[in-house]
Parts: sequence; C-alpha cells; structure tokens
Amino acid sequence: MSNVNLLQFTDLLERHGPDLTRWPEAVLPGAEALLRQSAEARELHQTMLGLEQRLLGLPDLPAADYLQAGILAELPRDPWSGVLEWFTSAFWRPALAAALPLVVGFAIGFYQGTADDQYLTEDLSLLAFTQAFEELEYDD
Repeated sequence: MSNVNLLQFTDLLERHGPDLTRWPEAVLPGAEALLRQSAEARELHQTMLGLEQRLLGLPDLPAADYLQAGILAELPRDPWSGVLEWFTSAFWRPALAAALPLVVGFAIGFYQGTADDQYLTEDLSLLAFTQAFEELEYDD
C-alpha cells in the first residue's frame, strides 16, 4: 500500500496513534508523502498528537476498591465448575452433538435403499455379465 489516501490515513492514525514509528513499514512511505502534501492530514496528525500528550499527562489513579472486588467476585473460583455447569445446565447440547451423525447416517442409509437405486444396480450387474458373455462368443 504505497499510496495512502486521507480515509486510510485517518484509519491508520486511529489504529496506531500519531507516533509514526509504531505504524507498519509497508504504509509508512505513503503516509509520510500524504503528510507532506495534505494540510488536512497534517491537521489530523497534530490534533491526534495533542490528544495523546493530554492523555499521557493525566495522573495515574488507582481503581476504586469496589471495582476490583466486583471483578474478583465475578471470576469463577474453580475452573472446572464452568465445564460442569455447561454439561448439567444443558445436557441436550452434548446429546445433540452425539446424535447428529446418527441422524445423518440414517438419512443417507434410508435414501440408499430406494427401489430406483436397486434397479440401477441390477441393470449394471447384468451389463457386466452381458459383456463377458459376448467376449466368450467372439473367442469361438
């Protein structure tokens, strides 16, 4: 992607931030060329730089105690409890997963046993015997 338009530049700016050293090397030449040519791209870049500087200037505040306690209360204490709950709360899920191949196999087997297929098989068998019989007659 050597040529970068303004829409792509805006997307890259939102994904990777205003520090061009964090951008993918494949788009860097096109982005730098757009910055040299477009006043709108330079304005977007400067706006994003200012926003990042303001965000980096904010003090680090610890999270409130009730947030940490709420998050820890939602975590399962036993990792196997989720698996056990999945099987016990909805037993039909694994039963359905096990029964589905049986249903498909039954449907295929039922279709294979129709009378039209039986006649076709018999006709093909008789053709094989007819060809063998004709070959024996020609050898005489």
